[in-house]
Amino acid sequence: MSDLSNYVNAVRQNKRDAFMELYPFPFLLLKLEEPKRMAAPESSPGSDWSGSTQITVNMAKTSSFAVLRHNASLYRIYPVVSREPQGEQQTVTLGRLASNDIVIAEASISKVHASFALEPGNDATITDLGSRNGTTVNGRRIPPHTPFPIAFGDPIVVGGVAVMLIGAGALWEIIAAQIKGF
Repeated sequence: MSDLSNYVNAVRQNKRDAFMELYPFPFLLLKLEEPKRMAAPESSPGSDWSGSTQITVNMAKTSSFAVLRHNASLYRIYPVVSREPQGEQQTVTLGRLASNDIVIAEASISKVHASFALEPGNDATITDLGSRNGTTVNGRRIPPHTPFPIAFGDPIVVGGVAVMLIGAGALWEIIAAQIKGF
């Protein structure tokens, strides 16, 4: 379930702890650099997404995907879950190909760009899989094929795309703050 409206409904219906039980995995926020070029939001009567000003105010739904405003930037949300769970440790791939767990159709991202390894207890690493444009964490380019430890909130750049790994609790807080703004 990667549709923002589903997460918004879950925040409306659940307290933070219950939301975290529903979504026991982290999320990747992909920063959208040029929100003004995005299509106008869809409008439907009685919808939280109605009105063309929503895209510059809080949350909005464009014709192709939902976006979330946080700290004066717009983000696309990706659940960081593997299509094939592997027990204790979970590995999630990111790239342009549809076979990746997280697919980002951006020219600067390689077909299979990087992977996240998620350990129980919120330990995570990112591994650049020999991508053409590399991966940086906290402004430092990481060596290919070497797991690199990351923490929630670390600025990560894959190719030319800025992303950030956050926990479900942080996503709940961001969405709850946006809902209060309506």
